Amino acid sequence: MQTDQELFAKGLATYQKVVNENYMAHKEVYDLLRQVLVTEAPDQFVFLDIACGTATGSAEALKGTNVGRYVGVDISRPSLDVAQGALRNLHCPVEVRCQDFVEASIPGMNRSMSHGLVSPFTISVPGKSSIL
Repeated sequence: MQTDQELFAKGLATYQKVVNENYMAHKEVYDLLRQVLVTEAPDQFVFLDIACGTATGSAEALKGTNVGRYVGVDISRPSLDVAQGALRNLHCPVEVRCQDFVEASIPGMNRSMSHGLVSPFTISVPGKSSIL
């Protein structure tokens, strides 16, 4: 039986094709996210990217914004390896964590935080509020 990491490594190329070919409207969603970040996000906001995958869309959306910290959480180590490269040009501290987001505990992130934003692709994921 394959491990989770082996399954994710095998599926990464397929996922990247879905994103690159825009089969699930990633481009449009991240364009909208960028508009919100540029026009409405407070200075030095924290961006929590739950199930961040390769983080390529988030990295593009965050370029040139007032992001103060990026935290990406994903269960796929191969995806996070790609994410590290995609995020290297952000001008803020970047942290990527290889873990199930339901089990994640992010220091400095809490329910009363007024300056955090969460990735648009995971807005309705059950269990997400437990790490905020």
